[in-house]
Amino acid sequence: MAPLPPQPAKAKNSISRIIFERINLTGANLEGVNFKVANLSSANFKI
Repeated sequence: MAPLPPQPAKAKNSISRIIFERINLTGANLEGVNFKVANLSSANFKI
């Protein structure tokens, strides 16, 4: 069996993953907002 990594490294890895997931969620939310803005812009353009 391979030796277990030290706890601090494991904790840091978990924190990095959580931050990365939060960034991904934020990016998805921003894309949704941009999509809404694009829809509003096209609606205004049609008017």
